Amino acid sequence: MIQPEHTEDNAISTSYIVTDIIPFDKKRQKVYINGEYVFWLYFSEIRRYHIEKDSQISEECLDTIRRLLIKRAGERILYLLEKTDRTESDIRNKLFNAGYTPEIINSVIDNFKEYGYINDSKYAALYAESLRDNHHKSRREIESKLYSKGISRDIISDVMDSMEFDEENGIVLALRRKGLTPEEFCGMEYKAKQKVYAYLMRKGFSPGNINECLKCGNPDFNDGE
Repeated sequence: MIQPEHTEDNAISTSYIVTDIIPFDKKRQKVYINGEYVFWLYFSEIRRYHIEKDSQISEECLDTIRRLLIKRAGERILYLLEKTDRTESDIRNKLFNAGYTPEIINSVIDNFKEYGYINDSKYAALYAESLRDNHHKSRREIESKLYSKGISRDIISDVMDSMEFDEENGIVLALRRKGLTPEEFCGMEYKAKQKVYAYLMRKGFSPGNINECLKCGNPDFNDGE
C-alpha cells in the first residue's frame, strides 16, 4: 500500500510522486512512489504511461497499472500450474521473486483460491498419499515433506489424521531398499544393529514398531517380495 505524502504542516496529501526508477533487468524497471517500491514495468510501458522521476502520477494511472499487473501475475500463475499443481507458498515465492508486491500477490492468489486453482488441502492429500503408497515414507517423513513445501500445520494435521499407515510394512520395505536381508540383519553385531535402528528412527518410524520388526524370525521381515 502506497503511503500518502505529507505537507509541511503534516497534513495528508493524496499526491503520488515517482521518487525513483531503477533497473530491474534488461527489459524492465522498478518504480518507487512516495519512497516505496510499487511495481515494475517494461521500458515501453514506462514511456506509455509517461512515468518520470520526480513527476506526479494520478490515481487513475495507478489503478490502470494495478489491473495490468494483476492480469500479468495471473498469467504467470497459469503458466506455473500448466504442468503441475503447486502450493500457495511456492506460487507466492515465485511471484515475489518476479517482482510483484504483496498487495498484488494477495489479490491474485485470493482469486485463484476462490476458483479452486490453488488448493493446499487437495495438494497435501495427494502428495501425502503418493509419498506413502509409492515411496513408502513414514508419517513423520511425510509431515516434514509437507511442511518444507509451505503447507500450514493445520492442513498437515488434518491430512495426516485422515490417512492410515502400516508402519511395520514401511519398516520392512525401508530395510529391503537398503538391500538388507533377514539373515544379514540377524547376523550383525550389536553396533551394526544399532546403526540400522538409528536409520529407521531418522526416517520417523516409532521405536515400538522398529523393535517389533527387527525381531529375528519376524514373519513379515522374512517374507519374500
